[in-house]
Amino acid sequence: MDLLMPFPPHPRLRRYISHYWLSRNSSAGDHRILPDGCVDLVLAAGHDLTATAYGSTTAPGIARVQAGHHYLGIRFHPGQHRHFLPLPAAELRDRALPLPDHRGLIATLGSQVFTHPHPSRVLDRLMLDWLAHHPTETDALDRWLLHAPWKSSIVPVCDAFGVGKRQLQRQFQQRLGISPGTFLTIRRCQWLIRTLTREGVPPLAALAQDAGFSDQSHMTRTLKRVMGVTPAAAILPDHDVAFIQDAVRTAPLI
Repeated sequence: MDLLMPFPPHPRLRRYISHYWLSRNSSAGDHRILPDGCVDLVLAAGHDLTATAYGSTTAPGIARVQAGHHYLGIRFHPGQHRHFLPLPAAELRDRALPLPDHRGLIATLGSQVFTHPHPSRVLDRLMLDWLAHHPTETDALDRWLLHAPWKSSIVPVCDAFGVGKRQLQRQFQQRLGISPGTFLTIRRCQWLIRTLTREGVPPLAALAQDAGFSDQSHMTRTLKRVMGVTPAAAILPDHDVAFIQDAVRTAPLI
């Protein structure tokens, strides 16, 4: 994906969608996918129109790009794909599932959106129309996931929602396809990458303690396992990360 152009969704969609993105006339190559608890719907226009749902991941993965194809993505906030895609989150975990039948929402996403001068307007109209015919229900957990703190643990989350660990586990599996512990670890690693790529990084031992790791080695192992990098080499180029994930991209949406 040579140039990824992100677009913010309509204000009424921002509780569900992080952003849209578009890549035209891509060059062939592999691009990394990093865990973030989100699900992406990706449409590819080559000889045919294909749709793929990329689920929540627990380790770095790879998205393969075909030369000359156009790609368009809808990045849902954690747990919010359930309002638009008929796919259980647990089935999507660490997987990319093709949607060959193009049913439901996907059936309305024709290849013309790739050449439209304002693709975000087309997507907004389609998504808003979908919601008008498919009412949604959101709750306190959805609102928490939208602004989930990077530094938290399972017990305070259970206390905040008045549920036990098993019930919280069940809700996360249903909505995100991953456990609350995995999600909180991902959030912590996202914060680490942001911190490590800024100027004036504190000593790694102090950073590990502040992030809630037992020691620096624990932090290094976790960051390597989840994000595929070490604290000494935490820079992840924007162009090398598929779907423009918020954890590594700092430029404003356009």
